[in-house]
Amino acid sequence: MIRDSNEMITYTGAGISVAAGIDDYATKVKDVSITAAEMPRVKDWKDARPTLTHRVLTGMYEAGYLKHWIQQNHDSLPQKAGYPQSCLNEIHGSLHDPGNPVIPYEGSLRDDLYAWLHHWQERNDLCLALGTSMSGFNCDSVPEAAAQKFLQQPDAVNGMHKGLVIVNLQRTPYDEVSSLRIYAKVDTVMPLLAKALGIADTVRPMDHAHVFSPAESSVVEAGSDMFIVPFSSEAGEHQGSSASGGKADTAQTSNTVWDLRPGSWVKLTG
Repeated sequence: MIRDSNEMITYTGAGISVAAGIDDYATKVKDVSITAAEMPRVKDWKDARPTLTHRVLTGMYEAGYLKHWIQQNHDSLPQKAGYPQSCLNEIHGSLHDPGNPVIPYEGSLRDDLYAWLHHWQERNDLCLALGTSMSGFNCDSVPEAAAQKFLQQPDAVNGMHKGLVIVNLQRTPYDEVSSLRIYAKVDTVMPLLAKALGIADTVRPMDHAHVFSPAESSVVEAGSDMFIVPFSSEAGEHQGSSASGGKADTAQTSNTVWDLRPGSWVKLTG
């Protein structure tokens, strides 16, 4: 299914970060659940490290299999695993990004991220739902639509859309309409998937710490600590992504130079 897809996405929930020590809010009996005994505990979310699942998904992106990641969590673990921000929709907000604050339970999704979500809801030809019980959030329309597109094809087996694959310990509302349902821990399944795809050797090991570096095109001068960023100082907002796949429309993008050299004055707002 994955090899036959061209526009595969993943839709992930709290379950993929449990092994990093971050609670799965949807599990009612946390202390006696199947994952409780082996779950590490982190006092500060910033200390959490990417799990096997985060690392394999990053490897799948780098190998060309995964095109887009819709992340319900706020923990920044995809980025710590080396996954690019430009292909990551943190639809419920982020703990590390002041421009994308965490959405309250009854809050409203950010308009541009919601449009981006619907773009990939229509564009994808296979959806991997990992570690999510899909218990009724607005963005659950993504896996639901993937399942329905598969079922509504005249020839579902040989159709263009490969449907919905679910890997989760708990039951979900879409189990019966999924193309493949695996009741297992995601950190058990994903390394096996990497091996089957022939990319296991490229997946970064658990002790690897990703080192961030700015895009070459954003550096004004090597070693200068001055960077060009897609931000409008007049509008006071990010100008980078769009619903047409997350890439900037350079004809309409305003750039700002960030001067981070020692002695420069920088005003941070949030």
